[in-house]
Amino acid sequence: MNMITGAVVEYRDDELTDKWLVENWFLIDKNLDQYTMAYTFDYLIRRQKLISEGWLTDSKGRGFVILTTTGCNASCPYCYEKGCSVKNMDEKTARDVVEYIDKYGKRDVDITWFGGEPLVNQKVINIITEGLKERNISFTSRITTNGYFLQNIDVYTLKYKWNVYSLQITIDSEGEEYEKIKGFEPGTYEKMLQTMKRLAEGGIKVRVRFNVTPYNAAGIHKAIDDIADLKIDPDMIGIYTAPVADESMKETDQELETKFQNLLDLDEHMEEVDMLEYKQLRDFSIHPFSCMADRWDCLVISPDGLISCCEHMIDGGIGDIWNGITHPELFDEWKIKREPQDICKDCKCMTMCMKLKNCKGYVPCNVYEKNWWEQRVVMFLRRLCEKED
Repeated sequence: MNMITGAVVEYRDDELTDKWLVENWFLIDKNLDQYTMAYTFDYLIRRQKLISEGWLTDSKGRGFVILTTTGCNASCPYCYEKGCSVKNMDEKTARDVVEYIDKYGKRDVDITWFGGEPLVNQKVINIITEGLKERNISFTSRITTNGYFLQNIDVYTLKYKWNVYSLQITIDSEGEEYEKIKGFEPGTYEKMLQTMKRLAEGGIKVRVRFNVTPYNAAGIHKAIDDIADLKIDPDMIGIYTAPVADESMKETDQELETKFQNLLDLDEHMEEVDMLEYKQLRDFSIHPFSCMADRWDCLVISPDGLISCCEHMIDGGIGDIWNGITHPELFDEWKIKREPQDICKDCKCMTMCMKLKNCKGYVPCNVYEKNWWEQRVVMFLRRLCEKED
C-alpha cells in the first residue's frame, strides 16, 4: 500500500516491473525522502483540483459555513467554544448574508449550518434559504448539530425548505450518561434514536460522530448496538469516532493511551456490526485539502457577519460580508501546511496529519494516536481483502 497516493496493489514477486513501480510511485530515488515526496504530491494534487474546478478563472465561492449562533443548549465538557461570548445572527445580517452569497458565490452553492448549536436560531436559516430561492441560487445544505431540536422539525422542512441532504449528530454515550454529559432531560436519548430513524427513512443521510474520551467507551459501545438495532438502511446511516479532550485539563500519558485504545476497540465493534464507514478506513492518502479551511472556494460566516477560513476561529479577520475579503494575505496564510516534527518525516502515517500552520486543533504527535492510525491501515487492508474474496 502506498500511503502517499493511496494506491493498493496485490502481487507476486515476478508480476511487477521496476518501470511500473517507478511510474506508480512505489519505487523512488533513494535521495528523495518521504517528506519531500509527500509535500510535492500535496502541491500537485491541490493545483490539479484548482484547475479542474475552475478556481483559477472563477474565484467565486462554492461552499459557505454559516454560524447562526455561538450559543448552545448542551454543556459538553470538551467543547472548544466553552467560555466564548454568545452571539446570535440577527435578521438583518441574515439578509445581508444572502446579498453576499449572491454577489460573491456561484449560482450553485453548498451550505453547512454550524454553531454553537445552529438549530437554536432557526429563524435565520429560514431567512437565508428563502432569500437564496428568491434569487434563483441553487443550494444544498447540511447541518452539524447535537440533534436535540431535530425532534420537533419535520422532514419536509429539512429536505424541501432548507434543502438538507445530510446531518451530523454528536453522541457521547448512551442513556442517562449521554443525557448527563449533554445536560439534556431524561428520555432525550431514546427520542434521539427515533429521530435518527425517522430522518434516515425520510431520505436524509444521518452521520453519527461518537466523541471519545478515556472514560466513555462503555456507553459508546452500547450506543453502537442501539443504533444497529434500529435497522436503518446502511446507505442512510454512518457512524465514526473522533478523539476529544476536556479543554480545561491536560491528559496524562495513561489517559491518552486509554483513549486511543478505546478508539481501536470501537473501530473493531463498528466493523463487527457492519457499521464502520468504509470511506473512513480508506481515508489515508493525500487529499486535495486538509479540511475546508484551506479550500479556496469555501468561507466561514460568523453570526456577526465576519468572514474567516475556519469554523473554529471565526474572528479570523480576513473580511466581512459587507466588504468581502479585505485581507487576502491572511486568507493565503490558511493555505500553508505546518512543518512536520522530525519524528514525522519517516512516519508511515504522515499523510494523515499534514495539518495547516494556522490550525487551532493541532497537537504534537503522540505514540498512541500514531498506533491508532497504523491499526486502521491494517483494518482497511483486511476489509479490502475480504471484499476481493
